[in-house]
Amino acid sequence: MFVSAGAYAREIDLSLYAETLTNTIVGIAHTFNKGVIGVATLITDLGALEETFGTPINPTTSNSAYQGWAACKEYLKKGNKLYVTRCDSTATPATYAAQSVQGSCDQYLATDVDGLTSIPAVKTLTSVAVNFTVAGVLAGDVIELHDVATPADNGFYVITLVAAGVVTVDRNWPVGTITSDFTVWTSQKEGGEDGATSVAATREFTSATATFTTNGVVAGDILSIHEPAGDIGDNGLYDILSVDSQTKLTLDRDFPTGSLGTLAYTIYSNNSRGADGSTAVAGEFSSAGAEFALHLVQAGDILHINDVVDTGDNGYYLITGLKLGSTDTTVEVNNAAWTAGALVGLTYEILPGSVTFQAASKGTWCTGDYITTSRNAGDKDNFDLETRDTTNTIQIEKVYNLDRAGVVASMLADSSVWTAVVRTNRGEPCPGKSFTVSGGNDGYTGIVDADYIGSAPLNTGINSFHNPEKIDVNLVLCPGVTSQNVQDALINLCESRGDCMTILETPDWATIDSVQDALDWHNGSLVRTTALNSSYAALYWAWQQVYDEYHDQDPWVSPVGHMAGVYTYNDNVQAPWISPAGLKRGKLTGSKDVRYSPSQNDRESLSGPGANINPIVNFVGLGIHAWGDKTLYRTTSALQDVPVRRMLLYVKKVIATAARILIFDPNDEVLDREFFQLVDPVLADVLARRGIRKYGIVSATTDDDRENHKAVYKMFIKPTKTARIIDLQFRLTSQGADFQELVV
Repeated sequence: MFVSAGAYAREIDLSLYAETLTNTIVGIAHTFNKGVIGVATLITDLGALEETFGTPINPTTSNSAYQGWAACKEYLKKGNKLYVTRCDSTATPATYAAQSVQGSCDQYLATDVDGLTSIPAVKTLTSVAVNFTVAGVLAGDVIELHDVATPADNGFYVITLVAAGVVTVDRNWPVGTITSDFTVWTSQKEGGEDGATSVAATREFTSATATFTTNGVVAGDILSIHEPAGDIGDNGLYDILSVDSQTKLTLDRDFPTGSLGTLAYTIYSNNSRGADGSTAVAGEFSSAGAEFALHLVQAGDILHINDVVDTGDNGYYLITGLKLGSTDTTVEVNNAAWTAGALVGLTYEILPGSVTFQAASKGTWCTGDYITTSRNAGDKDNFDLETRDTTNTIQIEKVYNLDRAGVVASMLADSSVWTAVVRTNRGEPCPGKSFTVSGGNDGYTGIVDADYIGSAPLNTGINSFHNPEKIDVNLVLCPGVTSQNVQDALINLCESRGDCMTILETPDWATIDSVQDALDWHNGSLVRTTALNSSYAALYWAWQQVYDEYHDQDPWVSPVGHMAGVYTYNDNVQAPWISPAGLKRGKLTGSKDVRYSPSQNDRESLSGPGANINPIVNFVGLGIHAWGDKTLYRTTSALQDVPVRRMLLYVKKVIATAARILIFDPNDEVLDREFFQLVDPVLADVLARRGIRKYGIVSATTDDDRENHKAVYKMFIKPTKTARIIDLQFRLTSQGADFQELVV
C-alpha cells in the first residue's frame, strides 16, 4: 500500500497458459540384437536406431524377433520421438560376444634343479623332485635346460614320452650325463641370446644355435625380442609368417631399427594342443587326452579348432572357464551352440589370451567380426586395435595407442564397440594377430509373455512405460506379439496411465486367414478366450509385406509400426482428433502388399455391430490405406472413435499438466478464474481445429470440497465425429419440378 503521492509501477502476471503437447511419441518394447536391456531409450532417427539397437535380426532366422525393428523403422519414417525398450528371454538371456587377442605366457608346468640327462642317444631326463605325470606334462610339451654352471646340454627340447620321474625328448643330448636346471613350459618353444635382425625391410630373424623346425616352431607363433640392455631398438613382439630353416624366421613387419645382434629372444606358441577334440556338447569343448587345468588354461584364453578338413566348427572361440568336475578335459566356450556340433577327432590348440574385448552390449551385433592388433606407429611398445566386419573388409572402428596397463580405461573412453578385460598371467598382446569374435546371443529364443510384459518396479519390458510422470508417450506397442497376456497388458497399461493408446494386430496367417477368423479372434472365441474391449486400443488387420534391404527379403510384418507412422503423419499435418484413416491421411508407406485386402462386403462385417476391426485395404492405383478408425470399446459411446479417444487424451493431458501449477494456491474464486484462463484457450484451439463442436467449463467446487482442500471443475465437450459414410443421392426429376420444394 502506498500513502504518499507518486507514480508506482507493479507487475501482475496474467499470462498463465497451458503448453501444447509434442506430436506423437511412441514407446516400443521388443527384441533386438544390440543395446541395453530393460531401459527405455530415446531414438530420434533410423541412424540412431541402428547405432543403438543394431541392424534387424534376419527375418528368416526369426520373423517374430524381426518385428520390433521393422515397426521402429516404419514409425521413424514419419516421427522422431521413439522410446525403445529391449526385451530378452529369462530362460535363454542375451549374452555378450567377445574375443581375446593373443599374448605371451611365461607359466610353466614343472621346474627344478636336479634334472639328470642320460647318455646322448637315450634322450631321457630324470628328476627325483618332480613327478612329470602328476604335473600334467604331455608329449609335445617343451622342456628347457638352462643351467648356468653346466650349460653343455642347455636348450629347448620337445618331449616325446612322459613317465613319473622321467621324460624322453626328441633328439640326442649334445653331451649327456649332466645335472641341469630345467623348466617345462606351457607355451615357450624356443629361446636364446644370439638372435639377430636383418635390415629393417627384410624382416628376417636368425639364431645360429636355434632349432626352430625341430622344436615345432610354425607360422603364427610369436617371437619376443627382449634384449635387457644395449641394442634394444628391435625389442617387442612379432608374428612369425614363416619358418625358413632351423635358424631363420620371416616376420610380419619391418624392424624398427634392424641389423642388431646378440639379442635375447623367446618364441611362444599355444599352451595346449591335441587331435582328439570334441564338440559333442553345446558350449563345451573336450579332449580326453588333455590336461587343461594343469596346463594353466584359463578364462580368456582362445580355443582354435584348426582341423585339416573343416566340417563346420573350425574357428576361434573364447574360453570362459574350465568345466567344474572335468577341469582337465573340458573347457567352456562362449558360443551357445556349435555350427556343426557332435564332431570328434578335431585338431586344436589353445592360445594364451592377453586382453579380452567384450561387446559394449549383449547380442550378436558384432559376432563374426574381426579384431586385429597392430603396432602403434608412434610408440612401438603399444598397439592399435582395429575392428572389421564379418568379411574382414570394412573397417568399423580403430582405437590407437593401447597397452595392457591402460586398455580398460582407453576402451571406455574411445571405443563404441568394446570394453576390455586384462587377463592375469599373460603378457602384452602380439601385434599382427587377427581373431574372429565369437559368442553372443540376442535373447529372443525362448522368450515368453512375461519377458515382453516386464516388471513395473524394475521398469522393464512394456512396464518400462508404466509411469506417466517418468516417461511421456502417446502410443505403446509390442509389434507382432499377439498373445492374450501381452495385449491385455498393453491395454491395462494404457488405461492405468490414462494418457495414451495402444495399437493391436491379429495373429498372422495361418492362425487368422479369413474375415470370420479375425472376428472370432477379437471376440474371444478363437485362440483368445476374452473379447477385446477398451477405448484405449485400436485393432488393425491384416499384416503387411515389406522389403528388408539388410537381408534382401520380403517378410510379412505386423501393421502396428505402419499405423504408428500413419498416426504420426496425421498428427503432423492435422491433429490427434482428426481420423488417421482414409485416402488423405491413412496411407501406409513402405508396404508392398497386404496379406488380405478386405472387399466392401468384408468391411461391412469387420466394422458392423459388435465388430471393431479396422481393415487395411489395397486400392488399385491408390495404394494401401487404413480404412477404419474404431477403438475396441464395446459400449455405444463417442469413445468408440479413435479421433474422439485421442482428442480426449490430448485435452486431459494438456489440462492436467497445466493445472499442476495451481496446486497449493488458495482455493477461492481467483483460483477458478486462473483455471478458466488456463483451460479455455486449450479447448478453444481444439474447437477451432475441428476436434470439438462445442464446450463449456464450470466451477463445481462446493464448500465441503474447499473444506477438504479440493477444487472441482467440469468440462463439457461435444466432440466432432468422423464422416464414415457419405450418402450420395442422385435424384432424377420431371421437367417441371421445383427443386426448392423437393429439397424441403
